[in-house]
Amino acid sequence: MNDGVVLRGTRVRTGEVRSLVWDGDDLLDPVGGWRRWSPDGTEHRRERRKFGRPYDRAVTSPSGRWTVVYGERGTNGLLLDGRRVVRELSRDEYRAEDFDHPVGLGALSDGREVLAHCPEGYNRLQIEDVATGERLAVAPDEPERSPFHSRLTVSPGGRWLMSAGWVWHPAGICAVYDLDRALTDPSVLDGHGLLTYGPLTDAETDSACWLDGDRLALATGDFGGDPEEDGSVDEDQELGRVRKVPSGSRRLDARSPP
Repeated sequence: MNDGVVLRGTRVRTGEVRSLVWDGDDLLDPVGGWRRWSPDGTEHRRERRKFGRPYDRAVTSPSGRWTVVYGERGTNGLLLDGRRVVRELSRDEYRAEDFDHPVGLGALSDGREVLAHCPEGYNRLQIEDVATGERLAVAPDEPERSPFHSRLTVSPGGRWLMSAGWVWHPAGICAVYDLDRALTDPSVLDGHGLLTYGPLTDAETDSACWLDGDRLALATGDFGGDPEEDGSVDEDQELGRVRKVPSGSRRLDARSPP
């Protein structure tokens, strides 16, 4: 960490919070009626529609225009344009109670905002233009090696799609897919993506997030290996390297080689 960076926290008494998403520097609770908190902890109450069960989570698009509210371990969701319901979303029921809903909002490298989800199968990714509903890329009808997709996030800049899902044992994995290529060759959405890292030989992925447009960080458990060992990625698949970092975490560089 840069020695010049100072982190400060603010503790706020909120009562029950149903979901949290970022809107600039503010935090929003869409499911709980669009409650909003500023960085100083001030709450700006705007009592609007609250969403009942089964909704308990939300994601928003980079512009803030689009929101999906959904059940984390359920099969249903709603796509919202602002506060207006556009349509219902659903996912495969198979083992839905065992892993987080695979849904995410992001922007492609050309600026179009997209919805990533798995409406036709737990292992079948689908990318849609969120404004028009056009299906831009759909994984093959019968994916050969794809995992249970979960916690889908698009990288800043829109080049990559990450799935922090799992494979049967169960064991958590992190898979990264090339969205630019998927628009012309949807078959790249099949399989485990571009990373050669795997939970059975390395360490199990507990959670993952993007650090910037090319790098992501993983929190790992000890299933299958030592989380502090160096891993590797396949540079022929347009990824860079894994660097060792302490305390059971990994930082992956997804920049294309020169």
